Amino acid sequence: MRAGFKLYAIDTGLRNRIAFAFSEDMGWLVENVVFCHLKRHHEEVYYHSSGSDTDFVVKEGMKITKRIKVWYEDVSETVIPDRELACFQKPLEGDEAAETILVTNGYEDVIDTEAARVHCIPVAKFLLGLRR
Repeated sequence: MRAGFKLYAIDTGLRNRIAFAFSEDMGWLVENVVFCHLKRHHEEVYYHSSGSDTDFVVKEGMKITKRIKVWYEDVSETVIPDRELACFQKPLEGDEAAETILVTNGYEDVIDTEAARVHCIPVAKFLLGLRR
């Protein structure tokens, strides 16, 4: 319990039907879809929190292979807030060669931070497996 956790729904339609919500919460829904996609393709998918949250950490064997953050804003928004990139500022133990990905609504770019090269990929391309 101290490590923290996030809950995800296998069926977002069912969740939307029974959940009490004040807004559409599109960011959570996209994060949920990304989680379901990762669980279909990878055995070990984790959440990491140490000051700044990393939505998904994918581990294969003893190595961390991917660090993924979901940032879903208006398509016209092209300035990524510092809080979204904060999780990539320092490497995790064992992730020296991990791919760092920021899943976005439509923004596509590569951002160099102090510790990593962050690939900004639109959610549609990420789900289809298309990379630069």
